[in-house]
Amino acid sequence: MTRPTSGANLRRRGRSFDWRAVEARLNAYPQFMTTVDGLPIHFVQVRAR
Repeated sequence: MTRPTSGANLRRRGRSFDWRAVEARLNAYPQFMTTVDGLPIHFVQVRAR
């Protein structure tokens, strides 16, 4: 695959990808913030069944 072809594929995928649906799925999980060694960490907690 050439670079121009791969770039066109990425642009097409970016337009058709439903980011809002992904956001909704992620936002369904509990989310938290903490600090580790001075760095802010945002994480999602998903418990095993």
